Amino acid sequence: MSGLQLAALLVVYAVVGTVGLIMMKRGLPADLSIFPLSFESVLRFSQRCMNLLVIVGFICYAGSFALSLVILAVRPLSFAYPLMGAVAYVAALVAAIVVLGERVTPVGAIGVVLIGVGIVLVARTP
Repeated sequence: MSGLQLAALLVVYAVVGTVGLIMMKRGLPADLSIFPLSFESVLRFSQRCMNLLVIVGFICYAGSFALSLVILAVRPLSFAYPLMGAVAYVAALVAAIVVLGERVTPVGAIGVVLIGVGIVLVARTP
C-alpha cells in the first residue's frame, strides 16, 4: 500500500468513525444511565438506545473498525495505531466543535496542535 493510499484510507477511517460517533451522540438521551445498576436499568438503557441515529452510528463506527483492521494488516502496529488514534481524535474534536457546538479550551487547542505535530512525525516513520 502506497503512502497516498494509506492517507486516503486514514481519512475514510476517520470520517466514517467520526460520523458514527456524532450520530450516536445525537441519538443518545442526555440523561441516559444504568445506575443504580439493576436488570431494569440495563433494560431501560437498551430500549432508549434503540433508535435510528444510534443504530446507523454504530454501523458507521463498526465500519471504521473494519478499516482499522485493513490498516493494521499492512502497517506495523507501532506506526498504525498511534496514527489512527491521533487522526480519529482530531477528526472527532473538529466535528464536536463544528457539529455539536462544543468548545475547546486554549490548553486543549495546544494539545491538538501537538497531536498534529505528532501525526506528522509518526507519518514520516516507515
